[in-house]
Amino acid sequence: MCLAFLFYYPVMNLSVCASLPNPTTLMTEMGAKDPATWLSMMSSKTWNDTSINQYQQTLKRIDQLVMVMDSDNNLSNNTGLIPDLKAIPSAPCVSGRATRSLSLPSGP
Repeated sequence: MCLAFLFYYPVMNLSVCASLPNPTTLMTEMGAKDPATWLSMMSSKTWNDTSINQYQQTLKRIDQLVMVMDSDNNLSNNTGLIPDLKAIPSAPCVSGRATRSLSLPSGP
């Protein structure tokens, strides 16, 4: 399970942003004919490194449903795939640079 928080600037009129695997495609890929069978398969499955990797590869291969809604309830539905994420090299922290730029001027 992954939970991510997105901070962005400038502010946008955004109230919901969510994605999930296409349930119909996921059930088909897993070999289930209906939701009850899929739930039974998932709850009785022995999870180990191999089965977890296979499940992750399935999720990367199938469409993801993406829903975005603004505060006026305008909804946008799209599909897409999970991209391969690349590690970002770390960079040294420069002490005080960010806080100095955020400070308020002192005096009149």
